[in-house]
Amino acid sequence: MRKFINKRVSVGFSEEEYRVLRELSEQNGQPMAKIVSELVATVIPILERMTANLKAVNNAPATVREGLRNSADSALSEMEKLAEAAFKIHDDFSEEMERAATRGGESVAARGAALSNFSEKTEKIEASGSAFRASETANLTPLTNRGVKSSNLGGLTDAM
Repeated sequence: MRKFINKRVSVGFSEEEYRVLRELSEQNGQPMAKIVSELVATVIPILERMTANLKAVNNAPATVREGLRNSADSALSEMEKLAEAAFKIHDDFSEEMERAATRGGESVAARGAALSNFSEKTEKIEASGSAFRASETANLTPLTNRGVKSSNLGGLTDAM
């Protein structure tokens, strides 16, 4: 459990961002502030690495910075490919979840089997290597940010 010391930041959202957060909050029964706080906590390990990298780059001689910039551009390109693949897997999974949730008459086993093929896609992304080193130290995404209410999957365990 995270300990809070009441450090606050004012954050502005677009209408669409606010709408999505509000709806997620309503569906999960969690305050929007908790959802945003958990999202930030999820990316803190990455932000810490970015900060350390920026310090190193800012302290490097100008000639070294150009080479570092080229390396960073190359790495970013690879990360964007991984992110695109991860978003595609999430989209596929979300579509299957919606279909499974609306198929009330099917057996639990059939719905569970339909969702299980996503582990193969995840393994392919993980096999790509170094991009996952940063996530090894990160905590798992909080359940409220996975679209579930609690560790029992917001009552979905009975449906799957």
